[in-house]
Amino acid sequence: YKMPNTSKTISIGKPKLPNEVELYDYQKNAIKAWQDNDCRGIFEMATGSGKTYTALGAIIEEFNKRGKIAVVVLVPYLHLLEQWKKDCEAFGFKPVLCGSSQGKWKPELRSAISDFRLSGSHLCVIAVHQTATSDAFLRAFDKISQEYKILVADEVHGLGASQLRQALQDGFLARLGLSAT
Repeated sequence: YKMPNTSKTISIGKPKLPNEVELYDYQKNAIKAWQDNDCRGIFEMATGSGKTYTALGAIIEEFNKRGKIAVVVLVPYLHLLEQWKKDCEAFGFKPVLCGSSQGKWKPELRSAISDFRLSGSHLCVIAVHQTATSDAFLRAFDKISQEYKILVADEVHGLGASQLRQALQDGFLARLGLSAT
């Protein structure tokens, strides 16, 4: 789709498994077990075994079932924001990054949520654990229907402290933790 009077091309698509990615049987089995448990649980998988792709595969399946999805990914460190961004983009998402190094995250998040509520089919937000405990972040998702929201907590074992536990907010129909330990 080309915008009138500009050379800027925008892509309007839907999230999907990239052509070059095929999930292994153990990843498919993990997704099925999570779905059979009402989309709540933890993928405990060794480092390098594909936790991120398994989680994104689960999200894509839920998107295909629901037709609309709002994903919130929580990560413990800033460098993981970029790693998740790259992986989410490969699966067709355009994530909003929320962390101390992303100074404009609040207006970007408000705008993305507004777009999603008005006419969007998908929303993807990646936040550092510390940012995800802020009042502004916690309140941002209140107006999105629970049936569309999925919370993914990378390195979920790091969210045990009482302050950080706030990031595991209620109101998400589906919840997925990822851990190598």
